[in-house]
Formats: sequence, C-alpha cells, structure tokens
Amino acid sequence: MRVLLCLPPARTSNEADLFRAMPAPTELIVANNVASNGNGRQGEEHLFLEARRVPLVGGQEGWTAAPAWLSGLTTLDPGPVDVVASLELYSFVSRQAAVLARRHGLPHAVTVFETMANNPLYRLPPWRQITRCIVRSAGAFVCFSDLALQHAVELGCPPERCVVVHPGVDTAWFRPAGERPTRPTVLFVGMLRSDRGADKGVRDIVAACEQLAGEIEGLRLVMVGDGPLRPELSERARTEPFLEILGRRDRGEIACLLRESSALALASRRRWKWEEQFGFVLVEAMASGLPVVATRSGAIPEVVPSWNPLVAERDVAGLAEGIRAALGRAGDDWGRRNRAHALEHFDLRRQGGRLADTLSGLTASTPGKGRPA
Repeated sequence: MRVLLCLPPARTSNEADLFRAMPAPTELIVANNVASNGNGRQGEEHLFLEARRVPLVGGQEGWTAAPAWLSGLTTLDPGPVDVVASLELYSFVSRQAAVLARRHGLPHAVTVFETMANNPLYRLPPWRQITRCIVRSAGAFVCFSDLALQHAVELGCPPERCVVVHPGVDTAWFRPAGERPTRPTVLFVGMLRSDRGADKGVRDIVAACEQLAGEIEGLRLVMVGDGPLRPELSERARTEPFLEILGRRDRGEIACLLRESSALALASRRRWKWEEQFGFVLVEAMASGLPVVATRSGAIPEVVPSWNPLVAERDVAGLAEGIRAALGRAGDDWGRRNRAHALEHFDLRRQGGRLADTLSGLTASTPGKGRPA
C-alpha cells in the first residue's frame, strides 16, 4: 500500500510520525513545502511543493487554521498511490487533497485532532465550506481521540466512517531512567504563552511550585519551550532559585530531560477556540515512567490515567497538591503504571499498525480505485 500524506505548510509534525510508523510493506509519500531533513523512514519519498498563504496575524504554528495551501497539489501526478491522507477537516490542504483524490479516483482519509465542534472556524467562510466538503467526500476520518471522534460526528461525519487511532511515541526512545533524580525536579514542556492561542497554564505551574519551594528542599522547576512569556520567566528565574528556563529543545534532548525529572506538569487552559487536543508530552512523560500532574482540559482525561492527579483548570492549589503527591512515594507507583499504560495504548509502532489496518480497510472498501495494494 502506498500512501500520499499531504501536510499543511510548515508542518513536519507528530502526526506524520504515526504515518511513518506504519509497518512495511506500506510506503509513504509526503507532500509539503518543507524539504526532507533525513528524519523520515527508509524508503520514504518527498514531494516538495511551494506554499501559498494569505497574510494573517499569527505565527507559523497557526498555519493549519490560516488560508495556506500547497501550490500545484490539485494537479499533481502522484504516481501509483492507493490512498490520499491529509490533516484536519477545515484545512485548505485537506480541500486540495480531496480534489486530488477525486481526480485520480482514490480514497481520501482525513485525520482529526480538533475537539471543539463550536470552534468559530467551522462557522466562518471559507473554513465552513471546506469542512462541509470534506465531511461529505472523505472516505475515512481517523480521529486521534474519542473526543475528536465525538466532535467529528457532531459536524456531520458519518459515524461508520470514523475510527479512533491514538497517536504514539517511540517507547524505546522515551524510556525510564531506572532511578529517580536525587533533586526533586518538575518538568514543563510547551509554548511559553498565555493569550488567545494555546494556553498551557505556564504561570499556574510557576505559582504552584512557588508554594512548594519553601517546604520541599531543593525543588526545581525546569521549563522547556519558547514564546511571549519567556522574557518574563527568564527575569523571574534570576531571583527564584527553584526556577530554570531552558528555551526550546529538540525531541532527543527532551527525552533526556524527562529521564532526569521526577514529574511532569501541564496546566492547559481552554480558550475560545482551543483546548488540549492530545498533549504529546504527556505520553512522552508516561512512556518515560514519570507521574503526570495536569488539568482536565480537553482530551487530557482520556490520555492520562485517573491515578495521576488531574485538577480543574486554573486551580493553582490543586496543582501544588498534585505535584507534592507526585514527588512523594506514590509518584513512583504512578510512574511505573504510566509506563505500562503507554506501552499498551501509545506505542508508536503499535499505533502505526492500527493506522495501516484502517487505511488498508479503506482501500479494500473502494473497489476499482487506486492501484492494487
């Protein structure tokens, strides 16, 4: 089976990792405006297409929601392909992928991270029209959480075409260290921001650790990421011995930092057009054998097992209590159970196999389309 994955401009995201984890003999072709950096799997093909974008306020991380597309995608001759895949119902690139699939008589699968059916994008042109088109035409909707599936059905996606395949992480790469660090270390990984976009509750985590710094000797809060709050946090770290701001790090370094930590904290807050859709770092932490302290934002309660402390959004006192417990003896047990849970539910290769089965089923149910698998 050969899969053409059409990624939105500037995206080389975790979603692509799931496709790359599909077992042989599945072959992957990635169409995007980002040149191959050598991180793809052996035999992966890349089609470089120039991106076009209507200028809007917002950073590169918002390009899936902005009017951005790949020049020439609809007229592309992809060669022998069995299925076309794209990301999100409202994406301009998903609309292009739908046109491409129809031109070549191929089935189209759309992956869904979004969880909010009341996201204003679904009511505004042109995203409203794009969504309606994709809902009617796509052959399968691969939802990355039960909450995403519920949202897709609310938007009109036929339930019989929807399936949940959780994303995964490399559980050999993200693995336990064997022993906890001698200094109690809480790790945060994410965007350092608190605005109308994705809000990871950065200030709440700092406030919670500030409450604990006087009672837990040697407490350390390490924050990994970049964003508008970084200058403020870096300035505060000059006078707060417990706080350390590292800036952005690649995934290899994050795996090492997780093994050097005692617990992970993520205090996501729902915004008018965003809630936590999955939280890859949560799964990376669980695979690394860490206890997790998080809020009950979006899909987090689905991703993180209930033995971990999950608190209400904006509950600083609850975060502090959860971190205190996670740094104690109970945290060791939670971390062991988290590792087992991650191996069972979020192992990248296992989930890649489930995705391959789903796409194979789609091609099998579309007689006479595509080339023989």
